[in-house]
Amino acid sequence: MATIQDLLTKVTLINNRYEIIDKHTGDNFNVFKIMRMEEDEVYTHSAIISELLNVKGSHNLGDIFLKVFIDCFNNNLQEDSKLLDIEDWQNSKAFVEVSIGLIDKDATEGGRIDILVKSDNKRIIFENKIKAPDQKNQLFRYHKYALSTGQEFWLIYLTKFPQNPEPITTNKNESVSNKTINLTYKDFIKDWIEKCIPLAFDKPLLRETLRQYLATVKRITNQSTNKEMEQGINDLIKNSKENFGASMLIANQFNAVKNEIIETFWINIKLELENIYSNEDYKFSFTKPLIERCPALFIEIAPNNIIGIEPLNGLHYKNGFNELFIGCFDANNTESDDTGPFSQWYNCEKLGYNFGDIEQTLGDILPNSSQREEIKSNIINKIKEFIQTNEASQPNTYTNL
Repeated sequence: MATIQDLLTKVTLINNRYEIIDKHTGDNFNVFKIMRMEEDEVYTHSAIISELLNVKGSHNLGDIFLKVFIDCFNNNLQEDSKLLDIEDWQNSKAFVEVSIGLIDKDATEGGRIDILVKSDNKRIIFENKIKAPDQKNQLFRYHKYALSTGQEFWLIYLTKFPQNPEPITTNKNESVSNKTINLTYKDFIKDWIEKCIPLAFDKPLLRETLRQYLATVKRITNQSTNKEMEQGINDLIKNSKENFGASMLIANQFNAVKNEIIETFWINIKLELENIYSNEDYKFSFTKPLIERCPALFIEIAPNNIIGIEPLNGLHYKNGFNELFIGCFDANNTESDDTGPFSQWYNCEKLGYNFGDIEQTLGDILPNSSQREEIKSNIINKIKEFIQTNEASQPNTYTNL
């Protein structure tokens, strides 16, 4: 026990030391974080990636970043047939939010491609997923469009963490699934940007922008932004058999502690809501254990009027829906999930919290956190406002977040 406490103390000291260094060096300043654009798919990530890949981009370095991208891409693949050749992309251009027509009623044509890199006879198509969910037939539509050009193409599905596209976006089409290449911000984009930074050594503004973007990528993928601090912690863990064993115990216990924090927080909210509405015939219940994927708190106003809050732990079935939301739930709607991410929900509103994110929410609801009560009160007040507005609501318009 003493070893675990000693290890935690030393890790905290390492973290505090580098926090002090960051304050003095200005590394805490990050324009993307300040502007709350860290997870903006279009105006942050697609825009920066596209500009770096653009041979005629404002960086004025020609194809230097594109070459590194192609090297990283080819090293990441095992199938030779999908390799890129820099010779094919010398005169390419990159574009953001490229329209391929209006989406038809069957959602089998049209849409907007997040990033499109075009050469004379080849194309790279990116579907960029930071927070947005998979849309109906999205990759299927892009694949269909690419085939219609008659050109060779690569279809990239770019996500924060490793994950496969959901069937709803490929239309369960095997050709689309086989053609899709999965890349991640956590590994691929991080490695690519790390290799790009030294290439801008003599362009201070570009170099520092890349450094800030790298820090942003690491932050949204839960990675340390300081390599020296990371190495210091690694050295500490490897320093002795006792430290290594203590680290394993901490790692093994982490999820259990996290689940306990979340469970206690939501049980307290449920109890307080039951007390607030003690004079009403409302029924409050959790749909499943809070350690499982996509648990919700249901408030049954009447037999056919249910208000729900989910996901209580930041884990949702649908990609991009980890942020807490509240909405009306229609238990009688049995439409297939293929009709959309929320076939049973309507009048949905985001609440601005993610209980799977340590920085955004989870770290602020620890038992001794000064922000815990503020977050709890804020959520309860939003639930009360939503109940007041929707207590007589009936299913009408299904609202995707």
